Formats: sequence, C-alpha cells, structure tokens
Amino acid sequence: MASSTVATVATVATVATVATVATVATVATVATVATVGAAGSRGRRRWRRGRPIGLASDRNKSVWALDCVVADADVVRRFLEQHQTWEDWARVDEPGALTPAGVEAVKWAAEVVAEFYTDEWFQRNLERWPNPLLSLYDHPLSRPMAAVRHVERAARIALVPPAARQALSEGTNGIRRSNSWDEFDHLDVVLEVIGLALRDSWQVECEVPTGCGRRPDIRVTRSGFSYSIEVTTQGFDRSAREEERQSERLRDYQLRIECGRGVGCAVRIERLLSEEELQTFVAALDQAALATTTTGDNSEVDLAYATATVRPGARRPGTTSYEGPAVGVDLWPRFAKRLCEKAQQVEGAGRGWIRIDEGGGLIAFTPVYHLAPVERLSLLIRRISEVIAEYPHVEGVIISHGAGPDWTPLTREVGVVERTTSSAVWERRLPGSRRRTTYVVRTPRRGLLLPVVVDPARWYNAEPSWLDWALHQLGIGPVESLVRTETTRRLLP
Repeated sequence: MASSTVATVATVATVATVATVATVATVATVATVATVGAAGSRGRRRWRRGRPIGLASDRNKSVWALDCVVADADVVRRFLEQHQTWEDWARVDEPGALTPAGVEAVKWAAEVVAEFYTDEWFQRNLERWPNPLLSLYDHPLSRPMAAVRHVERAARIALVPPAARQALSEGTNGIRRSNSWDEFDHLDVVLEVIGLALRDSWQVECEVPTGCGRRPDIRVTRSGFSYSIEVTTQGFDRSAREEERQSERLRDYQLRIECGRGVGCAVRIERLLSEEELQTFVAALDQAALATTTTGDNSEVDLAYATATVRPGARRPGTTSYEGPAVGVDLWPRFAKRLCEKAQQVEGAGRGWIRIDEGGGLIAFTPVYHLAPVERLSLLIRRISEVIAEYPHVEGVIISHGAGPDWTPLTREVGVVERTTSSAVWERRLPGSRRRTTYVVRTPRRGLLLPVVVDPARWYNAEPSWLDWALHQLGIGPVESLVRTETTRRLLP
C-alpha cells in the first residue's frame, strides 16, 4: 500500500467487519461497515461513503465503508521523525477524553510497554506498514478507545509473572527478536489469555517445552491440573491479501485524484491487475477527472479490466465509489488446517486448548453470519469436533477476533450456553466503547465429556470487568476514572 496511509482491519460483533484507513493527518469521518458473503461465492470488496449499509441487498458480497484521508509523504516522514520512542508515541499534548488520572495512567502504561518491548524494537518496526500502533483505534492516546487499549496492554504485561514475562520478551521466541507486526498481534492475544487465566487463579508459564520438544505458548496450572494453551492468529489468505493490497493502492490513487481535481469517482475493477495495467488505469482516471473539471460533465473510463465514472464535485456519487475484483474461496479448509497444526503443537503436553484470533472472514464472509448466535455455535461445535477428533488431548477451541469498536452501543449483549457440551458464545461490551464476540467450543471424546476444570467460557463471559480488576490489582483507579464520562460512548473525537 502507499506509504501515506496506515490500514487496519478488525472484526466486530454486531457488524461483521470494520476497516479503517488511518493517516497521521486528521481523520474526517467515522467508518462503518457491514460484510456479507458465502463460502465459494464470488463476493466483491466494496468501498462506500456515508452511513451503515444494509445487508439484504448485498448477499454474497463483501461491503466496506472506510474513512478517507490523504496525507503526503512529507507529513508521514515528519511524524516518524518526531516519534522514535515509546515515550514520544505516548505523549499526550492535549488531554482530550482523558481525566488527570487518565493522563497519569497513560504515562505509567508507556513506561511498562517501553520496558517490555524496548525503544530499539519500536524504532526497528516503526516504518513497517501497516503499523497497528498508528491506527485510529490506537493513536493518539487522547482518544478514549486508544487510551483504554494502551492501558489494557500495559496492565496485561504488568500482571504477567516475571519468568513468563521474560520468556515473552527476551526468550527464544520473544517479541524483542521480532521484525513482524503479525507477531505483535499474536502477543496481544497471548497476553489477553494470560490475563484472563490469572484472574481465575491459575499459575501461568510460557514457552515450556513438551515431551515432543514443542513449546506451546502458555501452560496454566492449578490444584494439580495442568493445561497447555496454543495461541494463533489467522488473517486473509494470499489471494485476498493480494487483492486488498491492490485495492489499497487504487483507493489511494483515487482519493488523490478526487481531492486534487474536485471530483467524485465510481470505480470498478474486474481482476487483479499487472503493474502496467494499474498505472494505465490510474492515468486514464486522472485524464477523465481533468476533463470533468474542465467541462463540468461526467466522464467515463472503459478498459477491458477496469471501468470508472467521474462526476463533478457537486454531483459526487452517493453509493458505491470503489468495487474490487471478485474473489471466491471456501474458507473452512484453511481454518481446519490451522486447527490441526495447533493441535499438533500442544501434543505431548497433556490436555490443551487452542485460542485462535480469526480475522480471515470465516464467520463474516460466509453464510454463518446470517445464523442466530446459538446456530453459529452449534455449527462450530459440529465442524470443529470433526476436525480435531484425532487429537483427543485438545479439550476445546476459543474463536474470536480482537475487540473492535462498538458501532451499535444500544444493541443488547448476547450470551448462549450449549448445555450438552458447556460450549458458549458471548457477545460482550468492553471498556473503551468496544465489543467482542467469542465462541468457546468444548468437544466430547468418544461420546463423553471431561469435567470442566479450566473454563474459558467463564473467562470471556466476565471479560468486561477484567480491566477494572487488573487496574485494582495494580493500584490504579477504574476505567471510568480515567476517561471523561461524556466521552465513554464515543469511538472517536
């Protein structure tokens, strides 16, 4: 993608996916999105302006609405020059949504993460894109959601036992050796699970070798019981990532043309383009925009692989402004393969669980999205049981994605427990105007259910109060004392 933008994708509970294009400049609007699709269908990635998009008219499609800002390379360069350490990144010049106690908590959190990751790691990874630390949800820290996420990450780190913290930071697979934001995201999930287990009075170790020589991410022990937990993340597959990279580049070019020429464009791309085709289309789009600016009339671009309609600024299109190529894929086999890989990772370590942060559209882009929560859970129980039947040491699987913005704060929370297996699905509001849906799938073995000892369903059901509990352990006031009351339901300033 172009160097002027930073993109992050997060799956949300009440709308299927939220995508943001964030820059170091001021952001103009709030993004909303709904995503629908069917496995194996040829869904398109669409970019729309304005308000939330209805689902019924867009079946088998993936529909996106994005924040749109263009910043030039000089703005990005100056920003990076001024943010070379964690302290620089966490500086709050204007308190914004933060109370005085919130400002102090942010400073404390910056010290914790700086000691854990180090400034050397921060500098090494700063210019790698996309950079999650510069997304709208993580920066600047005067925003309520960004501040809460930052303090939450620090609280998780601060509560990790010293030996486990050292393994996560400096160990063989420690984050300080990392040159990948994927590993940063993976560690966020590891810290999440550790925090929930600690609250449930489990002792925690990390990267403990098994009899097979493997190193599951986490081992929890309590009252003579021991479990291994393997954590993994899964995003879009290669073809979807290639299409997304192309779409990001084309959207960036489109935004520059629209802002520079004072026009509005509706673009449709039929397939993945070669570099020559992409540049040819961009040049044609710019020429059409220039013609529209000069004459005040609509202009058309019609190539074999891409089309566009350009309208004067006063008549900007109010519907779809970008439609990417159709990409059809069955998402389950890839997910099932990842489950098997992680089941093997905890082999030889006694009973185990798998926590997978699924951001590849398994639920959002398939017919499962249209099912009621209890139906989704039942389907996942059946399919996951089939996949891991040959791995009797795996007691269950936790499926979720990072907590995203709560775009519909008036929508009620959901909680369903499947009585036969004690599996559960929770949709919970979290501090910082966020929401998360989590599926905890326990699978029977040979028709029998093992006693519930380690209970991730209980962990995630109580997740909304975890941060207040953690802050209390650390001698810090509750979340409501850190963020001004009138901003707690606002996602962005």
